[in-house]
Amino acid sequence: MAYVDLLRPSHWFKNLFIFAGVLAGTWRLGFVPLSPSILGSSMLAFVLASFVSSSNYIVNQITDLSYDKKHPTKRNRPIPSGKVSVKIAWIVATALFLLSVGVASFVFVDSLVYSLAALFIAGIFYNVPPIRLKDVVYIDVIAESVNNPVRFAIGWFVVVDKVFPPTLLLFVTFTMAALLLTGKRYDELRTLGKKLTVYRKTFASYTTGRLKLIIYFYALLTLSFFILISLQFKPQLLFLFPLVVIYLRWVVKKIISGEAKAREVETFMQSTRFAGFTALLAILSVLLVFYA
Repeated sequence: MAYVDLLRPSHWFKNLFIFAGVLAGTWRLGFVPLSPSILGSSMLAFVLASFVSSSNYIVNQITDLSYDKKHPTKRNRPIPSGKVSVKIAWIVATALFLLSVGVASFVFVDSLVYSLAALFIAGIFYNVPPIRLKDVVYIDVIAESVNNPVRFAIGWFVVVDKVFPPTLLLFVTFTMAALLLTGKRYDELRTLGKKLTVYRKTFASYTTGRLKLIIYFYALLTLSFFILISLQFKPQLLFLFPLVVIYLRWVVKKIISGEAKAREVETFMQSTRFAGFTALLAILSVLLVFYA
């Protein structure tokens, strides 16, 4: 069980964003139908990206070992608790990454392989000294949020070769991730206070007031990019504007309010209501893009 926990499969849901990239790619190719071949390739890309994500999670636990031992909940993770040795963890992390890239190099175009590698490299920059961007105030959120556009690109390259995803689409995936990740830090700071500086240096500079402003800032950026995407690619998407406003307001309110179900932002992201609301927006967007 400890080795399963080491992979943190409960966080693989973040890689579902790959399918947004797949849908965008089919639009780019002129509404190519989602054939069994594309769906199968998409599922394989999801699995490979999840293995890379698990590799990054393991590296995170290794490099954060001394900090996690002082954290009230993370000290129970497999490596800080001593259930899995650091040596074995490095072997598993390396094997997962090599397996993912190796399989992808035989099945997919080079651009997708590079995107998987970029997902891993982003994790190295984020976690490993001397760069360790997670210790740089405000940059930590930006560095972690970059993973979302990379996931989108992985899905895009399942169906599109060489042509890079539209910049606006990458920006909106980034700002939505940054909103949620800033919310996570806001939640941690509100719940545990400045004692978190023992676990992470950036919390010495964060305040709930500043983080709240940044949450609003990323929400406004997400809404702005949605408008720009609609105007540039599909004006019919503007019919969803009121629903997008309600969605963003709901997410921000949940994060800031401190309600029990939003006490842990990642738990909130896996909740039925969040998944349902997000799926509704996705389905309506697909219908407007492909059929309006």
